[in-house]
Amino acid sequence: MSPTAIPDPLTPLQDVAQAEALVTALVPAERVYTHELPATESSLMPRNAVVLSLNGGPRMAGYQALGRLRVETRSYAATTYTATEIDRALLATFKELSRHAVDGLALLHNLIVETGGIPRVDRELGDTHYVYRSYLMLASEEAVA
Repeated sequence: MSPTAIPDPLTPLQDVAQAEALVTALVPAERVYTHELPATESSLMPRNAVVLSLNGGPRMAGYQALGRLRVETRSYAATTYTATEIDRALLATFKELSRHAVDGLALLHNLIVETGGIPRVDRELGDTHYVYRSYLMLASEEAVA
């Protein structure tokens, strides 16, 4: 398998979040991002948005037969209350994740909550409130029928 064929484990999580009514009732699907908040979105803050990113964990590159990756979520909003609501919607969604196939090349088995929601304020984003949470995701890169 070439390095470009290895699926991004965040894309399926993004798909799951964008398809979940609990999440999209609070955040439009097009504002669920992977890796970082786009510059175009940063200039519009504060408003509801989600960023999913990798945050360490074992063996981050190359073929992974089976292993855990650390995934970080940031739930952005104008108030801590709303950011917490978004965080709880993601929590409920990801706790239910079970064996999600990714383009026939990988399988997300589950996510385990690693931290509670941690509220913060980002002064560089116009005093945007966010809640940070960390998960451990069990994933494998294999042919999935």
